[in-house]
Amino acid sequence: MKYRILQTPDAENDVFQLADYMVNTLKNHKAANDFLNRYYQMAESLETFPFGYRGISFEYKGYEIRLKPYDSYHIFFIVNTNEMK
Repeated sequence: MKYRILQTPDAENDVFQLADYMVNTLKNHKAANDFLNRYYQMAESLETFPFGYRGISFEYKGYEIRLKPYDSYHIFFIVNTNEMK
């Protein structure tokens, strides 16, 4: 069973801004590419095991917000049990 995971535009912007910083300021294309690849792998893994991560005592549209650590970052997400893949 897989759950549908959606990313907010703000979250997507944050991820791309960090990758852009790595490319344009640090001049490290490999680090940016590795960061994006690992980020998307982590986000994709949430489709099969979203309840393995703790809630943070906040809700969005009635759904509990959960947190998945990613290196020194955090991926915040909700699980919509009504929308399955």
